[in-house]
Amino acid sequence: MQIWLDGKIYPSHAARISVMSHTLHYGTGVFEGIRSYRTEDGFSAFRLEDHIRRLFRSAEALDMQIAYEPDEVCTAVNRVLAENELLDAYVRPLVFLGEGSMALDVKAQGKRNPLHLMISAWEWPSYFGPSMSGIRAMLAKHRRVFSSPTLVQAKAAGHYLNSYSAYASAKANGYDEALLLDEDGYLAEASAANLFVVKNGVLHTPFTTSALEGITRDTIITLARTSGYTVMESRIKPEELFGGDEVFLTGTACEVMPIISIDGCAIGDGGVGPVTAQLSKRYQDIVRAMPSSLSYGDGMVPIEKAHSSVIQ
Repeated sequence: MQIWLDGKIYPSHAARISVMSHTLHYGTGVFEGIRSYRTEDGFSAFRLEDHIRRLFRSAEALDMQIAYEPDEVCTAVNRVLAENELLDAYVRPLVFLGEGSMALDVKAQGKRNPLHLMISAWEWPSYFGPSMSGIRAMLAKHRRVFSSPTLVQAKAAGHYLNSYSAYASAKANGYDEALLLDEDGYLAEASAANLFVVKNGVLHTPFTTSALEGITRDTIITLARTSGYTVMESRIKPEELFGGDEVFLTGTACEVMPIISIDGCAIGDGGVGPVTAQLSKRYQDIVRAMPSSLSYGDGMVPIEKAHSSVIQ
């Protein structure tokens, strides 16, 4: 695997960081998850610019100043995909603090921690594996709670400790995923995905006061509305899940994933519902479309061109 680190490409074994990295000890980092899809002439990283803009917003929320411009980071993402000869792939940019102060004051005089940017990519067909037949979820005891609206929308490494614990608990209890609540007991999101409930042809999704404003979430809302569905953001009680006709998740890693049961109770008829199936197909059609068909400003990148426009 070839890794992009601070402007240069390294083999993964040579892209080394200190074990005294501040982020390793405290989780003071931000990241993105991006998917690249095979197209007729190369690869296309779906909504790449939107993902990179969110990476910068997340960094700003933690008072981190990335040394590159967003378009430079987009170019670096394409270079990593090209260097690894990947078409269908998952991309992980990570902004993290290196060795310096081990106090929470990372800007202490004389011990200022350097800020690093790493980009890796690998084949990852689906977060849940081949599970378009649906997954089984449980309501988690863990809550998704933040001290400020700014932090809610920061895709920060440290935030995922709670998600990790909820997901691990779900797996230990024989489920595929965990659904987290907010501090008031309403549904927030899954461990690493946004949540939708379909009832009488209307899509309901939690407000983003306690959920990440997912880019796949936004794409599905757009696709649903252009398909004639009503989409409502609202506070959803956990018990409302069981009265839904369909429940599904959205995220870059899981794409569109149906939930067929929660806490052992079937959702709808216990299978993949028609709305979920339709939106999943439309999503796949969009992410693998030619550039002229895309509505989000993405461009397809042939492998040979990705090599010719790089950050040195």
